[in-house]
Amino acid sequence: MQSSTINNILCFFILFIQINFIFAQNADKIKKYEAELNQPNIKDTAKIRILGELSWLNRNNNPEISLKYGREAVKLSDNYPNIDHSKVYTFVGVIYRNLGNYVVALEYFMKANVEAEKYGNKKQLGFAYQSIADILYKQGQLPKSEEYIRKGLEIFKQLDDKEGIAYTYHTWGKIAEAGKKYEQALHYHYQALEIRRPLNVLSAIASTKTQIGILYQRIKKYDRALDYLNEAKEVFVKDKNNSGIVNVYNTLSEIYFDKKEFKLSLEFAEKAVDISLKAKLTDLTQRSYQNLGNVYTEQKEYQKAFEAQKLSMIYRDSLFNKEKQWQSLAMQDQFQQDKQQSEIIKLKSKSAQQSLWFYFSFATIVLLILIMAAVFINLKQKRKFINKIENQSESIAEKNKDIEQANQKVDAMQERLDQSLKMLEKSQEKTDELKSLQKTVWQNANLMMMTVDKKGVLTSFNPTSEKILGYTAEELVNKKTTNLFLDTEQIKNSDNDDEWTYLTKSGEKVQVLVMIDSIKNNKEEIIGHLIIAQNISERKIYETKLKHTEDQFLQIQNIGEVGLWEINFPAQKTKWSEQMFVMYDMPKEGETPTIDEYLKKYTHKDDMMTFIQIIDATKTQKIAEAEVRNFDMNGKPFTLLVKATALLSEKSGKWIGAKGTAMRIHIGEKTIKSIV
Repeated sequence: MQSSTINNILCFFILFIQINFIFAQNADKIKKYEAELNQPNIKDTAKIRILGELSWLNRNNNPEISLKYGREAVKLSDNYPNIDHSKVYTFVGVIYRNLGNYVVALEYFMKANVEAEKYGNKKQLGFAYQSIADILYKQGQLPKSEEYIRKGLEIFKQLDDKEGIAYTYHTWGKIAEAGKKYEQALHYHYQALEIRRPLNVLSAIASTKTQIGILYQRIKKYDRALDYLNEAKEVFVKDKNNSGIVNVYNTLSEIYFDKKEFKLSLEFAEKAVDISLKAKLTDLTQRSYQNLGNVYTEQKEYQKAFEAQKLSMIYRDSLFNKEKQWQSLAMQDQFQQDKQQSEIIKLKSKSAQQSLWFYFSFATIVLLILIMAAVFINLKQKRKFINKIENQSESIAEKNKDIEQANQKVDAMQERLDQSLKMLEKSQEKTDELKSLQKTVWQNANLMMMTVDKKGVLTSFNPTSEKILGYTAEELVNKKTTNLFLDTEQIKNSDNDDEWTYLTKSGEKVQVLVMIDSIKNNKEEIIGHLIIAQNISERKIYETKLKHTEDQFLQIQNIGEVGLWEINFPAQKTKWSEQMFVMYDMPKEGETPTIDEYLKKYTHKDDMMTFIQIIDATKTQKIAEAEVRNFDMNGKPFTLLVKATALLSEKSGKWIGAKGTAMRIHIGEKTIKSIV
């Protein structure tokens, strides 16, 4: 027994020395690289490498400083497009991922993927695949994530890169966990742990142990989970890895909460809140406050629970705002890069134009000199012949003028003839196309179409009319038979859309929407009418039923004093039915109160927590209900029976709020029901 205890103490002492040695190494490396960065006349390529290393070394303890170095490295690398920058892109992508900005992180990992493929950098290509898979599973795209993780694992196995293989198994375990395949996830994490132990990279081992502990929590094997989480916690604390510490503390708080050991659960939740606030880890802060609120609720400290839940909601909202800020920042960077690239292209173009203009000007001057010399010589020679041909030129010029005028007349006539032929061909083509289109519409339209002349004689009857009315065209065309299903006097007097009743051959009534248009000849004289009718019988039936249902539903709401409501947290919107405004004695055309306004102005202060519990319970229950005391617009108290169910996103299917009913039951003191 004593021997075992001594061995454990020795192991812990060795572990402590290793962790402090690694931490000291990192601190020394950071100082070394910062000193190199401040050296005068440092080359840009060396500066990019040093900035990347500083970004990577600061990623866990100083994420903002890490991002600053990473962004400087990326900005400088844009000036060297013919160098492989996949490593820098990967570093920056990891930082954005740790800060919770998955959209921008994925962009950088995709850039790293392109760069690594371009330069045949297989190791960075493997990390790019693994990192893309990590982001995709966080976004809920599990099949696509597994596709990338397989590619990454295949590359690391080809390279026999042990840490790369372990890292890939670690990520694959988280993907399986997201798909609730917990046994499979444990298998992958144990493979990662088996590979990492001989490599003795303590931070990586601690990360894997954390994931194993979380998985044992999922399957409710709490003792196993606590063993692994406590081992990981020791490493994170010594390594001052704030993100790892908070993650472990939150998980420990959740385990002790499930075990009903609320004192320990509260202790770890408070520690998680404290560290995450100091380290500015927004996503982990939100989770920490959520755990804190759950413990306070169980301990019936409702005021503290309400404050914790409210802070959790505030940090949840800040995550949305932070993502927008990061995206804006990324867009700003891209704009600056595009602007710089555009300026470089303009300068190069301007320089090329200046060079070209110089050579062109020089060549033009030389050419002008040569032309002037040639012209001067030719003028002397031509002058000798001018006197000889002047007399002949006058007579020839007159004859040429007559011939030219005759040719112009012939050309004009030919041009007019060609234009006339082209216009005739185009007119014929349009006529043929129009006839073909008219025939297609006439034969295939789902509308009843027919034409009548001025005397009311039916001149055409399309196939749809035959099908609906039961008559064939042969039975009706060229006969004055429209009065069987159409009043010809109504045709003459109607110039707009109308709803009529047609009679089929079998005597059945068909409700139709009719449009009548005049048919005119080339002289704009009316020679008949085109009648287009749409069958609306089924629509009329549905409209009647829908109106009846709506009247019944409105009557039920008014009689039972039942209102409908909806709360959407991401959109920060609320919706009320008309009856809700009636119950609160508010004008129906007024605006729906905000969430904060409803809680502070219209909800009894002792029942605020009850309402929040109802909303929160919809995450795990089908229906939650309770009685809640309220005040109307005039301060008059009344009690509502509030029932709620989850409001899910139409795109992702995730919980985004709650919706339900509110029924006015009595005025006065209330009896609070427990949440179902």
